[in-house]
Amino acid sequence: MVLIFDPKAIPITKFKKIKCTRCNGTGRVRKYKHIEGGKCFACNGTRWVSVAIEPPPALNEVSLVVTVQQVKDEWPQHDSFGTLGPPFQAGFEKLLTAVGRRDDMTALVSIGDVGRAFGTGMARTLALKIPGIDYRTITRMILPTAERAAAAINEPSLNHAVAVARKVIDTNEEVEPLNRALIRHRASHHDTAESHAKACAEAIAVVARRGVVDGNPNPYIFECHWVVGHALSVLQEMARRQSADPSEAARVEGQRHMEDLCAVSPLHVFAGEVDDSSD
Repeated sequence: MVLIFDPKAIPITKFKKIKCTRCNGTGRVRKYKHIEGGKCFACNGTRWVSVAIEPPPALNEVSLVVTVQQVKDEWPQHDSFGTLGPPFQAGFEKLLTAVGRRDDMTALVSIGDVGRAFGTGMARTLALKIPGIDYRTITRMILPTAERAAAAINEPSLNHAVAVARKVIDTNEEVEPLNRALIRHRASHHDTAESHAKACAEAIAVVARRGVVDGNPNPYIFECHWVVGHALSVLQEMARRQSADPSEAARVEGQRHMEDLCAVSPLHVFAGEVDDSSD
C-alpha cells in the first residue's frame, strides 16, 4: 500500500483581490480625466482587481512509509541509564504484532503507524529521514498544534509565524520568508506562555519553507520537536491561567498530535484501531 499525500485535497482560494496597480488603488487615472472622468478601465473604477492564485507546486511525492527494519534501526544508541530500551522494545513489539509478520523486516508501515506504536515524536524523526521528503509535508505535521497555541494566546510573533507558514504550505503566493532570531529565544519548563510562544515561532521559521529536505535532517528534527513542545507548553500555561487542569490539556493535545500526523500519513497496519498514543 502506497501512501502519498495528495496536495489537491487542500482547499485553496482560486482568486484574490489586490489593489489595482494601474491607478494605484484610486479608481481614477488623472491623465485620462477627459475620458469618463478618468475612470480606470483596468479595475472599472472599483480600485481592486482579481488575480488568479495558482495551485501550489506539487509536493515531492514520496511515500510516507518506512520499513520495519528502518524503525528497528532507531533503537536507542545512547542509553547510559538503561531507561530508553524497554519502552522502545514495547513499541516495537506492538508494531510487529500489528504487522503480523514478525520476521519480515521489509514490511512497510506508515509514519502514522510509527506514531501509533512509539508516539508522534519518533514518527516525525523517521519522516524527516525519508529521502526526498518535502519541507511542507513536515510542516503540515506540526503546524496545527502551533495554530492552536496561537489561538489560545495573543502573541504577535507566533500569530505572524503561523499565518506565513500556512501560506507557504497551502498556496503558491509569494511570502516573505520567516527569519529565525540571531539569538535564539530560550524558554524553559518554568517560563511564561508568552516566552514559549516566541520560541515556538522561532522554531517554525526554520521548518516552514518549500523544497526538499536535503542533507542532514537532524537540525529540522529538533526544530519540529521544539515547535510541538513549546506549543504544548503554551496550551498548558493558558489552561492554568483559566483554572483548568494542565494535565488534561496535555492529554487532549497529545491526541490531536496523532490526528495531525494521520492527516498527512494515515494509519496502515493499525487502521481501525482506537488511538491512545501521545508524544
